[in-house]
Amino acid sequence: MDQLNFSDLNDRVEQITRIGAPFEALNKIVDLCRFDGILLKAKAKDLQEHKSFSLRLILKVFILQNLYNFSEDLMKRQIKDRLSFMRFLGLGSAGLRPTPR
Repeated sequence: MDQLNFSDLNDRVEQITRIGAPFEALNKIVDLCRFDGILLKAKAKDLQEHKSFSLRLILKVFILQNLYNFSEDLMKRQIKDRLSFMRFLGLGSAGLRPTPR
């Protein structure tokens, strides 16, 4: 099996951008800043366990998790595996342009 190189990764990111991932549209349509006040008041156990992450990131993960009905473990694997999820969440690796938050 051929190894994925940097050029291939950039090509895939460009294809996702051209095709128009639904999550990118969601980022443009829904102003998640509007939820900051609610998120700050949230006292849910899950939010307290993930203090090192921004509340907005946690909200986006919950959105994806509920859209796809993923368990927490499967969600973690999918975030690491899917470029579209990483872009929606604003998580990037070298060469990936994060989507606007």
